[in-house]
Amino acid sequence: MKNKSLEIKDRADFLQTPLRYPGHQIYALNNILSFIPSHQYYIEPFCGGASVFFGKAKVGYNLLNDIDTELIETYKIIRDQPERLISVLSKEKSSEQRYNHFKAEFIPKDNFETAVRWFYLNKTSRLELMSMFWEIDDKIKLKPANWSEGILECSKKLQNVELTSGDFEKLIHGATEGAFLFIAPPYSIHHSSVQNKLHKYPFERESHFRLANALKLKSNKIKFLMTYNENNEIREMYSWAEKLMIFNLSNEPPQKKEIVIMNYKI
Repeated sequence: MKNKSLEIKDRADFLQTPLRYPGHQIYALNNILSFIPSHQYYIEPFCGGASVFFGKAKVGYNLLNDIDTELIETYKIIRDQPERLISVLSKEKSSEQRYNHFKAEFIPKDNFETAVRWFYLNKTSRLELMSMFWEIDDKIKLKPANWSEGILECSKKLQNVELTSGDFEKLIHGATEGAFLFIAPPYSIHHSSVQNKLHKYPFERESHFRLANALKLKSNKIKFLMTYNENNEIREMYSWAEKLMIFNLSNEPPQKKEIVIMNYKI
């Protein structure tokens, strides 16, 4: 599924994530890709919509991780059973009745049905409330018959990719020496308490400090690039690392300032 509005559209390895996800990095992808060093081991501890993975060239070893087990199961089904997923989704309808069915009534019997439910709600929920699937998005215009666009391409890119669901700290500690990690923590440190009320998986202030400590302890064995909402506390927390300012270009103004943190010079 090629995105014609981006400079990276001409890259043969560029794909757009098949999922809608809050905070994804697609609008800053040109900048992010220009900062990524050469590597053969690639890890995302907070993959979410995995915009960077789908937007960059695939390397020898790739690992996508997220605390959301249903998200990871959905990626596994996209990877392993794309045709079956496309067949089921193409028969769906986008309506309040179907939304309420998947949200409150439908009980998945297996991982495939979990993925169908997650994909449907992902495509029909308000983006900022997506983690809990609390509210239907009336602005969605894309029909279910078109939801499958890009699934086959993304399935091909996910082949041989390790997909895990677990805590970021254990993943960072166990990262192979020489690995490159792209890290996009879920929330701004200043708003985490408020935002956590909208999400299934808390990421409070303690988690931000735990992340910084894990990266510092591993910093001499891996390379990492991280994006955060710009604020002074984060700058102080990563005083030992390199920093750059970029703008995450959204569909509408104002542009959002982000800080890029890495443990190498570019």
